Amino acid sequence: RADEIAAARAAASRALELDPALADAHAIVAWIAFFYDWNWDEAERGFRRALAINPNSAMAAHRYSLLLMSTRRFDEALRFSSQAVGLDPLSALVASNRAMVLLCARRYDEAIAQAREALELAPGGFTTHVYIGSSYAQQGRYDEAVAAYRAALLAEPGDPDAAASLGRALALAGRRAEALAVLEDLRDPARANPPSRYQLAFLLAALGDRDAAFE
Repeated sequence: RADEIAAARAAASRALELDPALADAHAIVAWIAFFYDWNWDEAERGFRRALAINPNSAMAAHRYSLLLMSTRRFDEALRFSSQAVGLDPLSALVASNRAMVLLCARRYDEAIAQAREALELAPGGFTTHVYIGSSYAQQGRYDEAVAAYRAALLAEPGDPDAAASLGRALALAGRRAEALAVLEDLRDPARANPPSRYQLAFLLAALGDRDAAFE
């Protein structure tokens, strides 16, 4: 929410006024520039400044890896995500997001292995199950993808991203009736957690309904 971002930005800026050498405050400002403002050049400068002040900041290394992933600089992203895991080996979030970086780098078997390590730290991490499912789906292993997405929905019932991903895997596996049932659920106006337009298009494209997907 805009008010929460404004409060976080103000708090981090105030922290830097009090102590310009606070690495994690620089990393928070950089994260806001990246994830909220989409000012990726400013974000990269901020992350580099944070890591120059404290090379052992797991938070800065972890969040910088996600910026690098988003700009398709996968070798660098994997190096910083590995560094973050080494600095904070008990963080399920850091471990899970390394799985996401591996997934986006198309290193699917490694992504699955990394995600399973993250699940040992936090068995209820539904996004981690999604990364496993998406890695299997990218390999054409749709039954295994379906199982992973169902595990995600057990951990977070009704999540629209996991549901749309499940529907897509079912459609690509030729299980059309089940995929259509997922689509019907996502389109239910009474749904507590409605999907984004993108999530609907994602599933419709897999079902072969191109006109509806474009719409």
